[in-house]
Amino acid sequence: MTQEILFPNSHTKPKISQNLLQKYTNIAVNPQIHSGWPHIQNTRILAVDIFRAIVKGYTYERITMDFKEMGVRVTKTELEDAFNFTLSWLNEASNEREKKASK
Repeated sequence: MTQEILFPNSHTKPKISQNLLQKYTNIAVNPQIHSGWPHIQNTRILAVDIFRAIVKGYTYERITMDFKEMGVRVTKTELEDAFNFTLSWLNEASNEREKKASK
């Protein structure tokens, strides 16, 4: 599941808890956008893409500027939510996997 989260494709439907979506209100899921994969609300920016960029060493400021150059307005708070959402989602998936393994 972890690999499916980090490398989404249109053939799999993501499993996301409602608690996560309620906690991170800047993150949305819409079946018409990226086949229902979590994205920053009112954009087509996948949450996992922001997570991967931060892990690679990009700063929130650089990501904000890169999107601004493309004509997309995104705030640091939205980017932080995308990163933290993905981190929490990965943690949930890992905990679920451990529970299944211990049975």
